[in-house]
Parts: sequence; structure tokens; C-alpha cells
Amino acid sequence: WKIKLNETWKIPAFSNVFPELNHNEMTGFDVKDSTRELSEQFCFIFLKDEHDDPRVSKRMETLSRLYQDRGLPVIEAPLEEHENIFQTIFSSLALADWTAYYTAEIYGVESEQVPMVEEFKKLIALDEKWPLFSFCTNRGIIRSMNEPPELKNEFKKSRMDQAIRRKRIK
Repeated sequence: WKIKLNETWKIPAFSNVFPELNHNEMTGFDVKDSTRELSEQFCFIFLKDEHDDPRVSKRMETLSRLYQDRGLPVIEAPLEEHENIFQTIFSSLALADWTAYYTAEIYGVESEQVPMVEEFKKLIALDEKWPLFSFCTNRGIIRSMNEPPELKNEFKKSRMDQAIRRKRIK
């Protein structure tokens, strides 16, 4: 939901989980006269699932009441129940997509475009010789296909060395 609201609706959105939320983060919304204007800019969406642990459900209900007592808007969104967890997750994501899309429409925001991301990519590319897209897997690091050939060859060589060492160990 957070990412959908950030990217599609173009608003700041934050995510947390219970019970961790019931520590430091909720304290930031203990509305005082000096912080009221800032706190009132937030809306809280609690995603509820009938399979939530009863202790988590109680925490959600209690925090919802505390926030509402302080004049903060809270939306409780029950997740639609399906045959399996994957269908429930997919249904929730679809609801998040449509929520973000229609809210963007209401506010006149272009939901498909991400101009700040594009601007960021252009600025970062000016400082780098090549874009470095690397990520780790259980088999090692996968690196960008846009790297200079000498780096690709060095990477392949080190991967071959690792494979040879693994065979010797076995």
C-alpha cells in the first residue's frame, strides 16, 4: 500500500507493523497544541485480516481509538477473505492500486508518470560512468550488463574461481 500511494498518488506514505508501531512511532502523533497542524495532515489506514493475532487486533483497536480521540483520521480496511493467502494478498494489492489511482484522479495527479525518479536517474547518471544495478542472490552478486567489458570479464573469472574451489572442497 505504501509504495502504491507514494508512486501513484505522489504523496508521502509510511508503513509500520504491530506491535512495533505501538512504541516510538505512535508517540510522534501524541497531538499537542504545537504539533496539531502537522499531525492533522496524516491519515492512518489499518489493514485488518481476520487471521490477525488477537493481541495485534487489540493493539489496532486501541491505537485507532487513541488516534481518533486526538482528532486524527483512521480508516480501518478489512482485507477480503479468499481461499488462500496469496489470493488475499493479491486482492489487497489490487485494492491499493485502485485506491491510489482514483485518489490521484480526484487530486489531478498524473498517476502513470514518475518525473522525480526520472530526474534522479538523469542526475545520478551524470556522475557515474555506467549505471550500477547490482543485487545479491544465493549464488552471489549479479551486476549490471552495462559495465565496461573488463569488469564483466573480471567478474566472470572470479565466479569461475569460486566454482572451481567449491568442486575441490566437495
